[in-house]
Amino acid sequence: MKCIYCNTDSTYRERSDGSCKRCHRRFAFEPKTMNKQFVLTDKAFQAAINAVSEKETLFFTPRQLYYQLLSPKVKPPKLNQKGSKGWVGVTIIVIFFSIWIPGFVGGVMSAFTHNDLPPRILAGIVPPILLGLVLWWRFVPLIGIAFWLSTIIGELVALFTKNWLTGLVIGSGLFVIGLLLRFLVPTPRGKGAKKLIGKLAKRPPISYDYFKTTLLDRWLAVHGQPLKMLPEGGRLRPALRNQSESDMEQYSFDRLLVVDKAETVDVLLANNLHFETNMPIVSLDGYPQDVFPEVLKTVRRNLNLKVFALHDTDAKGCLLPLRLREDSSWFPQPNITVIDLGLTPRQVAAQPALLLQKQTRLESLPPELKRNLSPGERRWLQAGNYAELANFRPARLMRAIFQSLQCAAEEEQRLKAAAASDPRGFFQTSQPTARHPTDQPPTSGGWPTPPSTR
Repeated sequence: MKCIYCNTDSTYRERSDGSCKRCHRRFAFEPKTMNKQFVLTDKAFQAAINAVSEKETLFFTPRQLYYQLLSPKVKPPKLNQKGSKGWVGVTIIVIFFSIWIPGFVGGVMSAFTHNDLPPRILAGIVPPILLGLVLWWRFVPLIGIAFWLSTIIGELVALFTKNWLTGLVIGSGLFVIGLLLRFLVPTPRGKGAKKLIGKLAKRPPISYDYFKTTLLDRWLAVHGQPLKMLPEGGRLRPALRNQSESDMEQYSFDRLLVVDKAETVDVLLANNLHFETNMPIVSLDGYPQDVFPEVLKTVRRNLNLKVFALHDTDAKGCLLPLRLREDSSWFPQPNITVIDLGLTPRQVAAQPALLLQKQTRLESLPPELKRNLSPGERRWLQAGNYAELANFRPARLMRAIFQSLQCAAEEEQRLKAAAASDPRGFFQTSQPTARHPTDQPPTSGGWPTPPSTR
């Protein structure tokens, strides 16, 4: 295991005292004595810190570090996303190699061994096994299994019956049956993908509480506080708070971002998203408390205010847009536009790499969710599933917010231009909708589906 300070590699015997053999700095983790379900080294933990902080340029929360640490440990399910033309190509490749490889290998081995039976066995069984494993790993398991079994059975039948035509017919028939099963068994393509992804979604191998009390506390005790890590639970360090309420009334804001957790507010404020977008950021429970009343008072004066809701994929989070729209304690004006940025269950279903959490106790869903979630989404929540925004690193989270704001602004300009070119009023304007960045040519980052306007 390598030391994070001098990069010296120490064997288990050389680090028996828990320190580096060269610089004698302590190791935080010992893979040999850790739980086999989740083995960790100091280098891996440091790499997760560098990744989530973009090499110590962005602030992050402990929960974001938790998900970043798990991201290489939990791989998304390998799903088929190729079209029908791809399957034609795979089938042609399979048929070609099923004929060429056994013949070539068998011929070469027969020339050197002067014995016909062993080369035929090796040529008929070993290449299909290898090619079947490649098909399993690279394309689809069912085609790999079909090719593997059909070829082996066909070769064995030919060897024992001494009739190669019979073996060829049986092997080819089994392979055709395998291909037919491939098209009869549903695969994750199109709309059916989201349902299957939900079943295949990965669960974290360790809980956040275990990460915090066992791994993070151990790291802090040995190596100290990471430079860009924020305190947990919405307690932004005073040195990072640069907001002033004395001249708040001099400003006018066209946009407001409301999130469901104070720690999400902290990471966005610490990374200056509010300055770069000229948009205040507050939480549902009134955080940050020192400026929340002034912010709410200021934004209420703007009748054209647009409110963006950002939340986890749980029942409380999915209710956030409705509450902002209908709770008069937030906005008494009935014409306030509320745009749901997510996360919603349908957005989570489109990203199989996200780690899902499971509630230990299922609760009945609020009836209001019927107004903005489909029956399938409600069933997904009712089953105790939820996903957290902390799945996303700060850079990706802010990039998605930037893109959604830009799309909302472009949509508003389009509607204004259409209305201005229609002086007789035949063009009926509507509330702007925040189009999702992936409605355009694919770009990096962003949410998986278009957010909705409530």
